[in-house]
Amino acid sequence: MMLQISFQYSEADYIRGAKFIAKRHAADSTTSMIFFGSLLAGWILLYIFVFRRGCLLTLLDLVYLILGVLVSVPIGVVLLNYFMFRDSALRSIYRDSKLAREKQEIAFDEDEILWRSENLETRIKWKAILKAEESQEDVFLFTSPDQPMFFPKHAITPAELIQLRELIAKKLGA
Repeated sequence: MMLQISFQYSEADYIRGAKFIAKRHAADSTTSMIFFGSLLAGWILLYIFVFRRGCLLTLLDLVYLILGVLVSVPIGVVLLNYFMFRDSALRSIYRDSKLAREKQEIAFDEDEILWRSENLETRIKWKAILKAEESQEDVFLFTSPDQPMFFPKHAITPAELIQLRELIAKKLGA
């Protein structure tokens, strides 16, 4: 069975797929925990060494620290999401990447996946694919836990999507 698709990422396709990957990575990684841990530690150290200047902490100080943490975490969530997922950063990456704007061709067969464009050719054995996921508009093939390749579903017909799902299930044992 051989399935071939051809497409070119639109800016919207690229941003949507990159956001899916970034959000998934943020949810699965320790990066977020390090960020929040640093934020909390920074707040506590700031309070102790700037506001209290090394004095012993009282019960009121602990209340202030808890309130500071309760205020800092939502602010941290907003900042983390803004810097990781803002469209302008992803748009800039898309515009600066020649590969992202080239016509892409993917050939799925029983042995491998051949993904190529004008300046890239990659052969991926099915054994290297850890898993596959679908969002509402894209298909993601993971070669590592947080690094997938993706293509928009609008690049294939509904019948081809069914055929691809069957091939993926057969090859990945899903």
